[in-house]
Amino acid sequence: MEQGGWVYIMADRYRGGMYTGVTANLAARVHQHRTGDGSDFCRRYGLDRLVWAEHAPDIIDAIAHEKRVKRWRRE
Repeated sequence: MEQGGWVYIMADRYRGGMYTGVTANLAARVHQHRTGDGSDFCRRYGLDRLVWAEHAPDIIDAIAHEKRVKRWRRE
């Protein structure tokens, strides 16, 4: 049985830079981003605030939803 997944957005401030990702363990992934171990992009631009997250029943659904979120318009 596959475990669920999370689609999330990290940001530096309101209307600032954003990073969209997917993970099975949201708390651990946010911790990685905040300590600089999450992604080069988040580290480079100081994206350390979790501003949005949504759970999906399995990781495959989460990955598909992440792709949709990345096509959203910024406003």
